[in-house]
Amino acid sequence: MGIIYKIKQKVLANNFMKNILILVGGTVFAQGLVVLSSPLLTRMYTPEAFGILATFIAVVSILNSIVSLKYELALPLTESKKETINLFSLNFIITIIITLLYLLVFVFAGETILKGLGIVEYSTLLVWLIPVTVLFLGFTDNLTYLFVKVSRFKSITNLKVSNSFSKVVTQVLFGIIPSYPFGLILGDIVGRVVGAFVGLYSIVKYNIVNSYKMVKENISTNEMKKVLFRFKKFPMFSTPAGLINSLSTHLTPVVLVFAYDPVIAGFYSLTQRVLGLPSTLVSQSISQVYLNEAPKLLKKDISLVRNLYLKVTKNLLLFGGVPIFFLSIFGESIFSFIFGDKWADSGIYLQVLSLMFLGQFIVVPLSQTLNILNKQNIQLIWDIFRVLVSLFTIIYPSRILGLSPELTLLIYSISIFILYLLLYFITLYYLKGEGNKTPEQLE
Repeated sequence: MGIIYKIKQKVLANNFMKNILILVGGTVFAQGLVVLSSPLLTRMYTPEAFGILATFIAVVSILNSIVSLKYELALPLTESKKETINLFSLNFIITIIITLLYLLVFVFAGETILKGLGIVEYSTLLVWLIPVTVLFLGFTDNLTYLFVKVSRFKSITNLKVSNSFSKVVTQVLFGIIPSYPFGLILGDIVGRVVGAFVGLYSIVKYNIVNSYKMVKENISTNEMKKVLFRFKKFPMFSTPAGLINSLSTHLTPVVLVFAYDPVIAGFYSLTQRVLGLPSTLVSQSISQVYLNEAPKLLKKDISLVRNLYLKVTKNLLLFGGVPIFFLSIFGESIFSFIFGDKWADSGIYLQVLSLMFLGQFIVVPLSQTLNILNKQNIQLIWDIFRVLVSLFTIIYPSRILGLSPELTLLIYSISIFILYLLLYFITLYYLKGEGNKTPEQLE
């Protein structure tokens, strides 16, 4: 008992580790709800329905990648309360304006776009729901990075848990009705909207508005212009990089529909739901704490950031390596037992994709380092290369060589893992210890 107490006290005394535990713990719980509901949902919905859901999520995620021009990423880097509140307000304005542009496009061409992506049912309704979903997702991202700035990590956890809980409840209820395949999509929408409102509630509950004197006299057009131009590298580099990264991440199920059919995309979607999405969100939680800590260390000495980078790498490898290795061996048997025999192929896909998931789990949380160092251009080049490799390693083996989905995804997995390694060592190169250097001096 004494050893456990000492470990607990040591962790609580370390703010970085404590914040990681808060976010990771909340994320694991939130995604635990999603994973635990999966055996039930796979018996309510078909692989094709999951494939259509994956296509919907791809559309929403890609649109969200540019809805705020990535200015939310600059919130942890602001140097004054006035700067923070004006950037936060600017993010909301940009998000609303771009969402209205999306709505205009979808009103005139939405049904054609959705039907081309394989979403035929409910396309008329989704023309309106997709822009609304993107709007609330943009708000959520803005709120999340404000919470990172003010170290309100419990608020991020509450947001994620409420998102997952409301999503799962909605999907299960509509699965009982049934409402194929709209229940899965509606649940995803409800989860995002609820999450955004919980985030707004946290601002009021914890007096974040008051602590930042978020009142009319502190927000001005001139101040917004200042932050608009000060952080101009984010829309210039991080926005296209975010779009390209989103394309490479979320286009996979869409390309699988093109290369094979929605059923194959559905099998892939379940692997993402069970391992890909939880591992991504856990690593994102670590990334948010890292993004809060690293800029502070950079002001002192870049070598401190390098040490943190290596320390987090070790922890991520230990935390993610064991479960991913276990699933890479027993994936097919586990999926057949838990989700039913018709989902056995998802277990095989999980096995061949495990290498990619491991690279993703370790490298993605640390990729924000390039933004901190003002090396967004390097991130952009890597993201462009990744989307090209992603498309090539799926389309060429499947459409030209005629390989099976399993072999195609194995080639894809190995290729993306190599790219993650490349990004990791490129970032490490820019963290070489050269004494006290600011981001501006590193350019």
